[in-house]
This record gives sequence, structure tokens and C-alpha cells, in this order.
Amino acid sequence: MITKEQLEQAEAKASTAEQVRTEAQKTLGREPHSRRAAQAAVDATQAAAAAARDLRRLREDFEEQEAARREDRAAAERAAAKEVRAAGKDLPAARQKVTAAAARAQEALAALVVEAGAYNALTERHAGVLASAGLDLEGGQNGGGRELSGPVVMVEGLAYAPADPGAVVGALVTRLAASLPRSHRLAMATRNLPGGDRAAALLADVPAVTVEWAAPVRAMGGVGSAA
Repeated sequence: MITKEQLEQAEAKASTAEQVRTEAQKTLGREPHSRRAAQAAVDATQAAAAAARDLRRLREDFEEQEAARREDRAAAERAAAKEVRAAGKDLPAARQKVTAAAARAQEALAALVVEAGAYNALTERHAGVLASAGLDLEGGQNGGGRELSGPVVMVEGLAYAPADPGAVVGALVTRLAASLPRSHRLAMATRNLPGGDRAAALLADVPAVTVEWAAPVRAMGGVGSAA
């Protein structure tokens, strides 16, 4: 089988040989009585002619090979016509479902970011109000104040603390990927996502989701990029 790389190498070889022949002819023109220049010109001419012949033959063989390949491909297309029609029917519908699910997830994540921001603002305000009312975070079931990590509110012994919206999104994805093997691409990606104790605490009452994870898709040699 002749590859495109082999053809490119032969083209480069022929081009180089022709350049050498041209330079040898120029040298002979400057030194017409030089036996060495004359022999070099003869050698370069023969080498260039040989390289050109090899390239021409290789191109002819390559074209024959490609013509046969196209014929084989056309035959395979005809033989697999039923499978092609099935793929053309199933895959667009499946992709639409993925698109719809992704759109819903995107809207949900956007809403999560907005609600987390609103929660943070309320936490900040109530922490200030309670602290101003003399209810700090020391020795009581209710109070507000600021710790090193930010504002905190205590109501009936329950703590409320803000969390960065991005960290909340990262923590949510980490929860979703928790059932995956550590070697899974998504599981590895979550190691670099923002999160933290505050984000995890904010999601503490979120029900766990059981997902049936499919095996990761592996690349297939010779397959073009997905549309």
C-alpha cells in the first residue's frame, strides 16, 4: 500500500534532485572545460531523471490504488445502505435529546448560580443585622458575625454561611461524579474543580442522584471528526 507520506517523500526527492541538476548545469556553464563539472552534470541529470521516473510510477500506482479504494468504498456503501439509513434516523433524534438535556442542565446551573448569589447576599445582610443587635457568634443559639472565611449566621443552632457560586457548581458536579471510578475522565476533572466545605454544606440537603454511567467512548482509528 502506498501512503500519502511516501508520495510526498518521492516528490521531495525529485524536487531536490532537480535542484541539484540545475545547479550542476550552472556550474558546467561557468566551467565548460571542467571534466569534474561535466561529470557532476551528467550524474545529476541521471539522478534527476531517475527520481522523476520513480515519482511518475509511484503516482500512477497511487492513483490506481485510490481508484480501487473508491470502488471498494462505493461497494461497501451500497452493501451497508440499510445501516446508513438507520444511523441517519437514530442519531439526529438522539443528538436532539442530548441538546435538550444540555439546555435544561445549562438553565439549571444558571439558576443555581443566581440563587447561590442571592443566598450569599441574604447571609451577609442577616449576619450584619444580628451582630448589630448584639447577637454575636459566641455562646448562643442565634447570632451573626464574621469569621476568617466570611459571614456566618446562627439560627436555632443551625449555621448558615455563604459559598462562592462557582464553588457550588463545582461541588455539584463532584457529587454527580462520585460514583465513577477514579480513572474516569470526569472523575479526574472534578479534582480541579472549585468546591470546599461551605459549598458542600450548602448542598447537604440535595438528594443524591444515581446515574448509570456508560463506558467511555474510545477513539477509533481512521474515523473523521464528529460533526
